Amino acid sequence: FFGTVKLSGLLALVGVCGASYEANLYGNICWLVLLLASVYHHLKKKESPVFVTACLAIVLLRLLIIVGAVEAAWHFLKAQGLTIAAAIVLAWLFAPFGLFMTGCDYLVAFTPS
Repeated sequence: FFGTVKLSGLLALVGVCGASYEANLYGNICWLVLLLASVYHHLKKKESPVFVTACLAIVLLRLLIIVGAVEAAWHFLKAQGLTIAAAIVLAWLFAPFGLFMTGCDYLVAFTPS
């Protein structure tokens, strides 16, 4: 299954199926499935998923660019006032850090002594 997903996704991404929106979209989805499974696999084997997660973030960003979410967010931020746009961007940038710190707090709180 993963070999088929990997090969078909790669062929679609490089344009073997034709340069079209659908080929890019479906190829990207195939690679998202593959990379999500790879992150899960690394976590189960107690290996570091940092590299795979970075690749997953790149493919996810590519998907967001393909479907136009980045452009839509840019237009939304431009329509807001400077203060509100800056607050939204800062909240978006620091949210993963807050989630990480919350996760660390839970790990420390619930670690058996």
